[in-house]
Amino acid sequence: MNSLVTTTADYAPGEESIDGSLRAAVEWANSHEGLDRITFNLDESDAGYQTKNADSWWRFQTKATLTITEAVIIDGFSQEGASRNTSLGEINAVLKIELDGRQAGNAMGLVIEGGGSTVQGLAVHSFHGDNIELRGGSGNHIAGNFVGTDATGMLAPSGWPDLSPAGRVGPYGIEVTGSDNNWIGTDGDGNDDVAERNLISGHNWGVVLRNAFHNVVAGNLIGTDKTGLSRLPNWTGIGLLDGATSNRIGTTFENAGNEVERNIISGNESGIYLGAGGIDNSAIDTVVAGNYIGLNVNGGALANGHVGVAVMMGAHDNTIGRNTIAHNKTAGVVAVDLRAHVEGNRFLENKIYSNGGLGIDLLGTGIKWGRTTNEAPRVGRRLPRHGSCRRCARWRVGRLGRPDRSQSRARDHGL
Repeated sequence: MNSLVTTTADYAPGEESIDGSLRAAVEWANSHEGLDRITFNLDESDAGYQTKNADSWWRFQTKATLTITEAVIIDGFSQEGASRNTSLGEINAVLKIELDGRQAGNAMGLVIEGGGSTVQGLAVHSFHGDNIELRGGSGNHIAGNFVGTDATGMLAPSGWPDLSPAGRVGPYGIEVTGSDNNWIGTDGDGNDDVAERNLISGHNWGVVLRNAFHNVVAGNLIGTDKTGLSRLPNWTGIGLLDGATSNRIGTTFENAGNEVERNIISGNESGIYLGAGGIDNSAIDTVVAGNYIGLNVNGGALANGHVGVAVMMGAHDNTIGRNTIAHNKTAGVVAVDLRAHVEGNRFLENKIYSNGGLGIDLLGTGIKWGRTTNEAPRVGRRLPRHGSCRRCARWRVGRLGRPDRSQSRARDHGL
């Protein structure tokens, strides 16, 4: 069944319902079993109509969290003038529906508690809590949205992130907590995969998976504007925390050349963080493959301000493979064992070059067998800041700054 949204007006819980509003449509869908659809037909006389240069859209100033409990498709592309992305580079989608949380107090934007829902064609930004949260349920799809920016895809209106130390507590773009088998971005089924790419920028954390299993984050721009060429940073692009298990970031290892599923994780303060929670409650069995980390959509430099990939705090048995990790301001990849074992992780066939620090820094992991181009010599000499890590070749250090290839040993290894 279909419900049509014809006004940007909203009402708070306990207030009288407004016919034709998005909140009324969500409440209607929640009252029906089975898959429903919410579409939009707004005109320029509506109070929420916005214009900026040649762009125009409708802004919903929501008053409270919109909570979805039954399967529904919220289709922002149904609004006249909206169009889906057709590009593998910059995102050229035209969005006409914007959810703005600046008047919503401590609310979140969209919370999906049921399963089987799709949210597409929306710009969602400036909520004090998560802009979108998947909480329980499974099989949801977040596709073709601008999360953290306005409908132009060029501005993060809430001003996140404040990159000073005092500004590190703030909203998540998309949080998946206790929810499994969801897709954020392309689902790789061959139908409209390019159109499913999201822009996720301007948050403390862009995407966070917590206690979540078998989710896929693929084909997104994370930390850039919609062109994929300029920074619109998250503090951290993607975080896998607190028991996140068997999730995929990007492509499969075997299909790492798939450009549609490649994430651009660049322009952030840090790219990807795997960890938190200790050995039995950290990021486990994650595949991070086929991504650009520190590069723009064209393969040029767009640095993350700190590390490209951090594996920490008990993260184990993860695969970081066949990514391009370059131009990050410190290490390309860092594995840090501070309070729990970081072990069983594999770094395979990545292209790692032109980072500000070591390509792979095995800081504090207790590796003792052999010197490596990924560790600084004991005498304080720095190793080269470039070079490809292919199956993490283990080289003993020869003369200053150069590996002794005669003693190289290549192995697929766990840390």
